[in-house]
Amino acid sequence: MKKNIMFRYLLVLLTAITACTLAENTADSAGVIHTRKIETDEQTVLPKPHPVLSPAAVSSIGADIRVNQVCYPIQCASDFEGTLKHLMYKKKIGLKWYANRDLDGYHYFLNGKDENDWDEKEKEHIFLMEYWKPRAENVRKIVFLTAGQQGNLIDRMDPDNIVTGQYDGYHHCDDAPLGAINTWKYFTNATRKIQWKSMAGQIISDGEYSGGSYFGFTQKDTFMALAFDSCNYCELSPEQKDNLADDFLEWLFSKTDGQGNLTHIHLAGSSMGGGFCATLAYKLRHERPWSSMAQSAVITVSLFDAVANQADGEIWTTTTRIKNPLHPLWYCYHSELDRYFTSLDDTFINQIAGGAPAVPVVGFRYHAFHFNQKGKNLAFTWVDRDHLGIGREWHDDTTGAQLAWLSSIRNACR
Repeated sequence: MKKNIMFRYLLVLLTAITACTLAENTADSAGVIHTRKIETDEQTVLPKPHPVLSPAAVSSIGADIRVNQVCYPIQCASDFEGTLKHLMYKKKIGLKWYANRDLDGYHYFLNGKDENDWDEKEKEHIFLMEYWKPRAENVRKIVFLTAGQQGNLIDRMDPDNIVTGQYDGYHHCDDAPLGAINTWKYFTNATRKIQWKSMAGQIISDGEYSGGSYFGFTQKDTFMALAFDSCNYCELSPEQKDNLADDFLEWLFSKTDGQGNLTHIHLAGSSMGGGFCATLAYKLRHERPWSSMAQSAVITVSLFDAVANQADGEIWTTTTRIKNPLHPLWYCYHSELDRYFTSLDDTFINQIAGGAPAVPVVGFRYHAFHFNQKGKNLAFTWVDRDHLGIGREWHDDTTGAQLAWLSSIRNACR
């Protein structure tokens, strides 16, 4: 008898607590866009993120930048969704490539090519998602996140990535011709999920639930683009990579009013995508017209075991090998990045690297690059993790540390 009474009491108490929690979450999260809902028997509840406080949080990132005891990830109940668009595609009949007119600004990548017969192999696997796209006159910040190299120019791949939050299999096309092997060639637009537990997912979660209180970006004033593949491949020539960088910058700035009043540009990438972001950052500070258009902006760059083609001297890499003290068999090629970035005012770059061979994508002779730390502007951290572990998996000392670093820079620049 006593057991039955006790059981009923606990059941009533648990029901009351659950009802209060559901009501609180619903009220706190009302009116938020780009969210995925959780269905219950009684009502619809929007997920609400919260930072996890812990004394074991990262206490310093890079050049002694203190972090306010916040452990990432910010908790969120589900993934996000957006429309992924293929820059160019093939129709079911014929061999021609066509520009995807649904991608706003596709013409910035044409470079004189025919949009109805686009023969440019190095760009045929560019996949972009414009997640936040406010009116141009309202854009004050840009977030551009890119995955690393996706296979090679012959054999394209579509793996997951912790920077963009993409899942593997993203380029599969159900509408391809029967028997087609490379279905991605026929891909135009499709809804794809973004992992909430990724750099992209965390920035979105903060912007849509917390008003950008952690990283400073919201859907009201930030153009946010994700490149599931930016096609910055190691096989490309230095000239091709340089032209590709200009194409992307032209496309990104077309989302603004062009008045040079941006306040923050955040770039992040893994592997070759990280090397691409370093190139973009250099152009934003040292090459016109980009330097004048970004002159008022703080630039932050998060590099996840970022790779450069050392044989071409990309990102000013040398033949000098710097061993990982946590894993002596791994190493990075030393870069003289600190010498070439002559203007570091309001520019902050953070590389987290393991130095393991960048496989299976490009082979054993490709490794991440190392550079000298310089105050709070250039930060480099070693971790005992391989290349794919840094670029595809969540770890507190990689993705979590990059987010903590981004938040600390944002707070320092207020």
